[in-house]
Amino acid sequence: MKAPPWLLKLPRAAEIIHGCLDRFLDKSPSFRNLAKAYDTLVSDIRKQLKEFHTQQVDKQQLPMKKLSFEIAALLQVPNMRQDPVLVGRMREIQQQIEKLQTAQREFRQEQA
Repeated sequence: MKAPPWLLKLPRAAEIIHGCLDRFLDKSPSFRNLAKAYDTLVSDIRKQLKEFHTQQVDKQQLPMKKLSFEIAALLQVPNMRQDPVLVGRMREIQQQIEKLQTAQREFRQEQA
């Protein structure tokens, strides 16, 4: 797995990589099989970066999920379309979703 460039720019990614390298170098004098130790190093870095990536993506998607749940709740209200307050809130949510989608599109274009 190749880590996305935006992820590697974050300080936590550098901490993960440097931490794994430090542990590798601290233990290196006692290695009997350097190739296996190196494979373990690379595997550890990949696992930790994947977990970090998952956390970051979940954090980025959280606002959209909250808005989706709010829309779903509004749609469950009987005669929702006849209540101007609820209709107004629905429009606000739609605008927020459009802003989030635009921001995500711009972010992806910057990273491409």
